[in-house]
Amino acid sequence: MKDFWQFILYASIFGVLFVPLLVADSMFFPYITGKNFAFRILVEIGLLSWLLLALYDKTYRPRFSWIVITATGLLVVMFFANFFGEYAPKSIWSNFERMDGYITLLHFVGYFLLVAHALRTRLLWQYFLHTSLAVAAFVALRGLGQALGFIEGQSRVDSTLGNAAYMAVYMLFHIFILLFVSLNSRTWWLRILYALLGLLFVYVLLETGTRGTFIGLVVGLGVSVSYLSLFGRSYPEIRKVAIGGLLALVTLSALFFVFRDHALIQQNNSLSRIANISLTEDLSVRTTIWGMAWSGFKERPLLGWGQGGFNYVFNQEYEPSLYRQEPWFDRVHNIFFDWLIAGGILGFLAYFGILISTLYYLFWRPHFTKQGDESFTVLERAVLLGLLAGYFTHNLVVFDNIVSYLYYAVLLALIHYRVATPWSFFENFKVKTDTITTMVTPAALVTTVLTVYLVNVPGILAAGDIIDALRTRNVSERMTEFQSAINRNSFANQEIVEQMAAQGLGISLVEGLPANEKSDYLLQIEEEFQKFIKQKPNDARLHVVLAGFYRSTGAPLAALRELEVAAKLSPKKPQIKIDQGLAAIQSGDFTAALLYLRQAYELAPDFTEPTVFYAAGAAYAGDYELYESLVGQTALSERPELERALVENSLVIQALLANQQWPLLVDLAKRRINLNPVDPEARINLALIHAEMGNHSLAISTIEEAIVDIPELESQGKALIENLKSGGVDI
Repeated sequence: MKDFWQFILYASIFGVLFVPLLVADSMFFPYITGKNFAFRILVEIGLLSWLLLALYDKTYRPRFSWIVITATGLLVVMFFANFFGEYAPKSIWSNFERMDGYITLLHFVGYFLLVAHALRTRLLWQYFLHTSLAVAAFVALRGLGQALGFIEGQSRVDSTLGNAAYMAVYMLFHIFILLFVSLNSRTWWLRILYALLGLLFVYVLLETGTRGTFIGLVVGLGVSVSYLSLFGRSYPEIRKVAIGGLLALVTLSALFFVFRDHALIQQNNSLSRIANISLTEDLSVRTTIWGMAWSGFKERPLLGWGQGGFNYVFNQEYEPSLYRQEPWFDRVHNIFFDWLIAGGILGFLAYFGILISTLYYLFWRPHFTKQGDESFTVLERAVLLGLLAGYFTHNLVVFDNIVSYLYYAVLLALIHYRVATPWSFFENFKVKTDTITTMVTPAALVTTVLTVYLVNVPGILAAGDIIDALRTRNVSERMTEFQSAINRNSFANQEIVEQMAAQGLGISLVEGLPANEKSDYLLQIEEEFQKFIKQKPNDARLHVVLAGFYRSTGAPLAALRELEVAAKLSPKKPQIKIDQGLAAIQSGDFTAALLYLRQAYELAPDFTEPTVFYAAGAAYAGDYELYESLVGQTALSERPELERALVENSLVIQALLANQQWPLLVDLAKRRINLNPVDPEARINLALIHAEMGNHSLAISTIEEAIVDIPELESQGKALIENLKSGGVDI
């Protein structure tokens, strides 16, 4: 039995290394859900085998290091932080988009423990790290294919990871893993292979266009060569190379900065992204969000809001200057503030306690304690310290994901393996073999099967149901699939009900579907959404989404009720005020609409969209003096960026049409033509407006001019001319 469990343990540990290759097209968020479910299942099976092996053989039992203590402390602190957070189910289970939360934290620590105690020899670690490099090489080659245009993909390389930032940090880890394994290489062809892989990994990282990670690589390499320059006395030749490397890094960085405007740099998308970094512009959004996070932390300083709780802070502390950004931030995009929000000061100290423990073993103990530490060579410490520096630099502007969690766990496991000491409690623990075979093994098997099922299967099935629902065109089948997803009782009900709500307008417009069936489907969506919103009443996003559903199905008063709640939860968000204005217009209350749209404008007067919507509200309310002050000739000359937003806003056109403001409509149409003279729709619209004003001859001449300028308009234009000549008009 021992051999069997050893096989399962190593299959689980090594199997996780292949998780980055998995893309589950049959599941919602295919680049995220499949990887995370596979990771969780493998770790759960691995923990079962490790438990049984540890009972049979004490060499597999836990050993002591401060890394184990601090990682366990993080789990304890975050259990209470999540339990007492704003919404415990989300903090524990997360959702399909992130697959984070306490469950992932448990599996992160679980994988660390597995790798740390299963890989007990340097040869096993060599196999393990080389397997990881082989997988990374495949991922990188696919990314190279994207960069060279052989494989279709995003403009920024993401390979099988689906996100350029995730791909970047994956490459970052493997660049340093490559450096680590190459330290013991004595074969010339292997060194050449390592060098070629290193060039590939660096190039692909650069092609991800992830500036923070590339800076992390430079910082990490800088830390490595600086450490060798200071502490590499026992390697005099390598120390000289390190000093030269440090000077080269500084020189290259300086040259890059000096020549950042050169055509060779600016014409390369990835290099230009790095060269054009502006601390004031690029970090303005981040610093605003960090300020909001600081306010949220001060409100709950001890245990924070729970994992995934930043969306409440984001809504509550929202700054209108973020108007053009994503409407719903659920992460702070900074590792320090993320943990202050998730776990308060206790969670922050618990998480960074892990980092401090690693620095103790890699830096403090070897140099500043009497006994010293030869667990790692100076070269190995340099590489590992560089990796830590690069990883945490990367995390200054993003957040952890399955890939970074996985390889941070590997890094911690490697350090623990080298520095850990026997733990007498576990060393002396004895269990009879018969007891293990007859009692512990069956109980552990049953527990693991239940865990794998309860933690993973409902979510896997629900993720498949959502995709099936979105792929079918049959309304009945779609609603059946959505209902099936709800009935799975997974952790993704918010995403399910939001996807259901998005179907509202489509169902309303389906031709041939009986009215009673439409009504039943819409009622079904409403009931499911209302059930969930009762569980999570303080999430402004839910109320906005439900309001959108009501608006799309012709229930503006219900939409206004939901938006009123959302506005209380997020009082400084202009988009909510705009939505209120649109709902009020839909209900026919133009006075209320103007009030809401004015509030949106006052929150964000420097942005074009709130200004244009306010002008639309003025047009609906018949206040053309206000309309002119907002988007008239004088206003447009002072704010030229308004013009395109104005002529492309359908609500403005609808408002002017409703009140038959033909001169203003002519002005809009002419402005649209000036912006794009070969826009056939704009030319036709101008002609139809002239016709509606009773000037058919001007309408005809407008179409004739359009035909000359846009030859492909000839057949449609001639048909319109004939219609106009016969007295008809089509507007």
